[in-house]
Amino acid sequence: PTGGVLLAQVHGGGRVPQLAIDAEGRDLQPVDKQNFRIETTLTGGTKLSLAQGGATLGQWPIQIVPDNPPAIAFAQPPKGTARAALRLDYRASDDYGIESVKAVIHRTGEKPGDPPSEEAIELELPLPGLHLKDAQATSYHDLSPHPWAGLPVEIRVVATDALGQIGQSEAVAMTLPERVFNHPIARAIIDQRRELAKDPASAPAVAEIIGDLNTRPVLYRDDTAVYLALHLAQLRLQQGSDKDTIAGVQQILWETA
Repeated sequence: PTGGVLLAQVHGGGRVPQLAIDAEGRDLQPVDKQNFRIETTLTGGTKLSLAQGGATLGQWPIQIVPDNPPAIAFAQPPKGTARAALRLDYRASDDYGIESVKAVIHRTGEKPGDPPSEEAIELELPLPGLHLKDAQATSYHDLSPHPWAGLPVEIRVVATDALGQIGQSEAVAMTLPERVFNHPIARAIIDQRRELAKDPASAPAVAEIIGDLNTRPVLYRDDTAVYLALHLAQLRLQQGSDKDTIAGVQQILWETA
């Protein structure tokens, strides 16, 4: 197979031996006065030969078998479970064995034709064994706390082989599973959290709505912890809408909901 490592060793003879792959020759490295060795990675050629002092010590025909990139696809479309987990089923194959599989999730554009987000969620997926030429597995992932829960995304599964070659599936569009909140204030908080995920520039409007919710604490039974958390989220959004601030507020809103 391409990428195979050849080790050649020569004992005795005095002169420095040479290893040739087709017409390209390389000197062996001396280990001591009597021993020489060389190690090389095979990626092409049809004949190996080993010579020393004009004499051929040995020659061998070779055939380099290419290592093709892995193939991978969804065994069935990704979907949400009753508990808002993301179920992923895949099947993958490679001529020398699959080394790793992951899912890559991008947010889709707000309008048709808009490119997907550069930011991505990457999920390492389980393999049912080591160096398998054919692999199939199912895994479950709770992404309901993620700010993208409830938003449209596209998902691909990606396989890697031992040479680092990559194969990927077609993208599948879906809405990322989300937890269902029954309390109306909790739902309102999650709605505003989702607005921040869709457009960080909406921070001033979200801060205003959160402040309005906090003027009616009776709606959440005058819970002091909820009042303080919402007030903190409102203040932080009023002070800025940088990435770290948005992420911190989204975490506060999730815990509060």
